[in-house]
Formats: sequence, structure tokens, C-alpha cells
Amino acid sequence: MAKCDDCGMPYGGDDWEDTVLSNEQWKLISPENGLLCANCIIKRASKLENIIIAKMTLVFADDYK
Repeated sequence: MAKCDDCGMPYGGDDWEDTVLSNEQWKLISPENGLLCANCIIKRASKLENIIIAKMTLVFADDYK
């Protein structure tokens, strides 16, 4: 089963939400191109220079087409 490379949370579990970043941002956060949960993405992003905010948009199943 796939899991977060940093914390080990199982992919697709009850607490997992897919998180979308641009390719450019993803390369900064995960140069090894692994799998990360949203929490670990934020933890890694917080270590990047000049990061001040993580802007999110929630997308509900009924709205996703």
C-alpha cells in the first residue's frame, strides 16, 4: 500500500486528502518526487526560504467534474 514518505500515513485513508501543487512547487518540496500527505507537504514547505502562507482551496465531490 502506498503511504506518505515522511510520516507513513496510508494513501487514501480516512485522513488523507489529495493535495495539488504546480510542478515547480512540487519540485521544491519533493525533489525525490515521492508521495507526501498534506500535513507533510506543509511541514516541508515551511522550511523553504521566504514562504509566508499556504493558500488552499477545498473541492467537494459534488463540485468536481
